Amino acid sequence: MSTEINDIIDFLKIYYPENESILVGCRAETPISYECCEYDIIVLQKEMEKSNIKKSKKNYNIYKVNEKTLEIYFLNKEELMYNADINFKNYIDVTNSVLKSNSENDFERKRHYNKENFNTITKRKSLKFALDCTKVNKLIINGTLDQRLSSLYLKMMSFNVLELFIQLFHNDSPRPTHLKYQVNQIKENNLRIKESIDIVLDYLQLERSNISTITRSEKSLFFLLNHTKHLNHHKHNHKVREMLSSKLNYFKNQSMYVDAFLLIQGFIRMQNLDANYIKNYNRLLNQILDIQVKEKTILLKEIETLFNINKSLIKNVY
Repeated sequence: MSTEINDIIDFLKIYYPENESILVGCRAETPISYECCEYDIIVLQKEMEKSNIKKSKKNYNIYKVNEKTLEIYFLNKEELMYNADINFKNYIDVTNSVLKSNSENDFERKRHYNKENFNTITKRKSLKFALDCTKVNKLIINGTLDQRLSSLYLKMMSFNVLELFIQLFHNDSPRPTHLKYQVNQIKENNLRIKESIDIVLDYLQLERSNISTITRSEKSLFFLLNHTKHLNHHKHNHKVREMLSSKLNYFKNQSMYVDAFLLIQGFIRMQNLDANYIKNYNRLLNQILDIQVKEKTILLKEIETLFNINKSLIKNVY
């Protein structure tokens, strides 16, 4: 095992000596990771520990270990197996879990489950997206959504389609720090869908990615983290801000502005904000996502295009 994670192994042995733990994410599953990337750790709890460990509703915490950022998820066996957001296809065993338990390897079961069900889960997301498209389209036609709010939904829906491209053609889950890399790989390896991807990227307005846009979006995002209700009921917004800030500073220093812009959009997407939250913080979210308000006819046309792209994806793949 690489010596670069020896200090992480020592940390887990000290604080969670009886638990099985694995490393997932880009540090374990892909050859691509940046200096700013965190180390994603899953700690498997024994059932008796479930009520004893204090943690956020999302069951994770962020730690610093020798300049490395650890994002640790605490899960019991049921949460590990049936949580669709835990979708690793490979992992690194950092605590010799096979030696700690005589039972079957739960992580290996989950890895096999993820591989077997990846396409099914993606198809469900695609079908849900089609329903969302229809719903938003009706709200715009009925005048329930104004142009500013509709433009926000359009950008978020465009990002959803981008994620579906990644899942279907990169055969991987979207990785917030590596979205540009994943999209470029798809375009290089699947020329027949390049035009559709370019349409989605155009709707995301990535050509506006520059230092001014990123700085403005970053300030608005951190204001949201500091002065509104916690996104996703998260109790560690100061740590989230620190982690995001580190990544955004890295991208800005490397002039990787598209990567930074996609990271911000991906962060908002991952919060699964409900309609009331989006409505209440519409103006602030528009600043974060750099929304350019569009006319009603353009909105309806672009939503229809996204619907058709999604429909074509499913028809061609399944």
